[in-house]
Amino acid sequence: MVDVLGHVAMGLLWAVPAWAFPGRRLSLAFVGVVLLTVMVPDIDLYLPGVVHHGPTHTVLFVGTVALLGGAVLAPLAGPTLRRWWRRDAGKVPSSSTVYLFVAGGLLLGGLSHLFIDMLSAGAGGNPPLEPLWPFVVRSISIDFIYYSAFVWNGGLLAAALAIHIALYLRETANTERSKRT
Repeated sequence: MVDVLGHVAMGLLWAVPAWAFPGRRLSLAFVGVVLLTVMVPDIDLYLPGVVHHGPTHTVLFVGTVALLGGAVLAPLAGPTLRRWWRRDAGKVPSSSTVYLFVAGGLLLGGLSHLFIDMLSAGAGGNPPLEPLWPFVVRSISIDFIYYSAFVWNGGLLAAALAIHIALYLRETANTERSKRT
């Protein structure tokens, strides 16, 4: 199990490609959607009888959460996302595009959780993950990061935030330049 800071940091790192979306609003919205699910696999810590790093730490679980969460959240976020998309990209996305935007962000956040947990599985007595269960029943563990090391978690978070701030500022500068021309 990785510290919450580490999970947020990895989610932010996995969300860096969001800055390819037109406009800051859509990029920030996607980053926010990613962050919604960075801790979802750890729901097993609160479910009686469910082993930590068990079924909730699988691609199947994360994918199911993303598909169902996208179905619930896309209609709620759709009007705002469509308005931002029209303003920033000059076109209105279809309902399926909004769904893929939301479900994709949710999937990315959950997968980032699995990835960083694989980097720390085995450290401090944490059980390894079987992220491809039930399709492949094999533990995957890299044991690279000690789960509660503040240097790793805090450093990773600082790096992720620095990257996002730099990309935000770059996007702001690009927006200001395009307004002047």
